[in-house]
Amino acid sequence: MKDSIIAMNDTDINEADLLIEIFYSHEPSSVEEHLSLLADPPIRLTHKPTGISAIGEGQGSQIRNKEMALERLQELLSANES
Repeated sequence: MKDSIIAMNDTDINEADLLIEIFYSHEPSSVEEHLSLLADPPIRLTHKPTGISAIGEGQGSQIRNKEMALERLQELLSANES
């Protein structure tokens, strides 16, 4: 199975190179994990090859928090390449 590539701006990120962490205020139950897509837990994405990480939070949903973290991570990686 081929790894997917996330491309935004001028920076491509291989999804296999990402460590995705979701922060809960306590250990989530299986129901809470399922409902977390509707909740607003902070998400931290870490680019494994460089160790650069970014956090997305406060966007109203886990999906939007992840998108925010990905945008920030790509900005940081682009700045690191310069």
